Amino acid sequence: MRPPPPLAPDIRLQAAHWLVELQSDAVATDTFRRWREWRAADPEHERAWQHIESFQARLRGMPAPLARAALTAPGS
Repeated sequence: MRPPPPLAPDIRLQAAHWLVELQSDAVATDTFRRWREWRAADPEHERAWQHIESFQARLRGMPAPLARAALTAPGS
């Protein structure tokens, strides 16, 4: 089985924007609704979001200094 093609840069950027928006201190109900709609609008959106969730899970398992180094490395 071949791996899926890389995510389009614009979809990766959209997913990153959603991550930042959802991590704010006060997230409005409407924001959650729009995020769910974005995920449902395109299978690639959902795949991008799953990629972010998988990455976050890996970071949670790392010691903080190692996670910081991974995030700040060139090309991250």
